[in-house]
Amino acid sequence: LRDGKDTTSAALSAVMRDVRAIVRAYPVGLLVDRLGPLVANDAYAPPAVWEAFKRDTYHSPRVVWGREVNLTLLGLANQVSGATDSLGRPRSPGLAPYVTEMRDALRRVNSAVEASGLKHNELWSYEISDGTLKPIRYGASTDVQLWNVTDLAVQFVLSRIR
Repeated sequence: LRDGKDTTSAALSAVMRDVRAIVRAYPVGLLVDRLGPLVANDAYAPPAVWEAFKRDTYHSPRVVWGREVNLTLLGLANQVSGATDSLGRPRSPGLAPYVTEMRDALRRVNSAVEASGLKHNELWSYEISDGTLKPIRYGASTDVQLWNVTDLAVQFVLSRIR
């Protein structure tokens, strides 16, 4: 919807379907409060998949990838920008629910990632301690990589959304 041209019901429904899968709470969706969107969901997978994820935690529902978080935030920001005018109002009354849903998704993902305190990491995970989820650095994570500059783009784009 970046260009604001394809506002057909089918196009908006396809975007909302995908966004809802990301922001729906894990284990149904991917989002974990105070952590961010996980890279995978194995809740409905067979035990063989669970075992594969135990061997390969880098691609498992135990991690959040910073680069993909930034791409998600940029995509959501583009949806909001494409559906609103220069004052931040929906381009048409029919887009109001769509804009509200995209803004809410953007806020929820950004809030979860900010709360993790790890948004500048390549990837992060969590541990459960005393019944509470605690975000932690992923063991093989590095601090600075070229993709880290995507965070600058995200901050710039978010600052321009009304």
